[in-house]
Amino acid sequence: MRKKLHRTLLVLLLVLTPPYFLIFTEEGQRIADNTLLWLIGGDSIEFNIRELNSEFSRADVLKVFPDQDWQCAEQKTPFGTELCAAEISAYNDYPAHYLTMFFANGKVSAMKMVYRKNYHQQLQAHLIEQLGAPINNANPQVVEWNAPGGKVVMPQVLEANTETAFLWLGN
Repeated sequence: MRKKLHRTLLVLLLVLTPPYFLIFTEEGQRIADNTLLWLIGGDSIEFNIRELNSEFSRADVLKVFPDQDWQCAEQKTPFGTELCAAEISAYNDYPAHYLTMFFANGKVSAMKMVYRKNYHQQLQAHLIEQLGAPINNANPQVVEWNAPGGKVVMPQVLEANTETAFLWLGN
């Protein structure tokens, strides 16, 4: 009788633990979302933001990330005269919407990563892991990091009208 009870409890544990993990934990929800986005054909992009610098050209970016469906155009922006954008499903395993690279004089000048709102705090923690503690700045609504090749900024807290994006600005 005791052996049957232990076996039943073990089977219940094995059956109920994965759904609990995927539904009720942040990490599980992120994994489930990434899996669903991958199943519907979304492209993921991964890179270490510490490696990004203004020496990369548009050709370098297209060569390093050939699987992305880049849409490039000449367009005057505050960050330069060219841009390339790609719709993506995830950035470093965090669900995202799209990535835009801006170019000035043929070199990367800025990057804009638009991510999914539910992952704001987790992505902020990821950037802290990659870049260290944010620097103190005059605007408490913005979190800012010094990166080897530039500066990274993102909103501290998302409000209703705040875009869910972070920017890398080259030196």
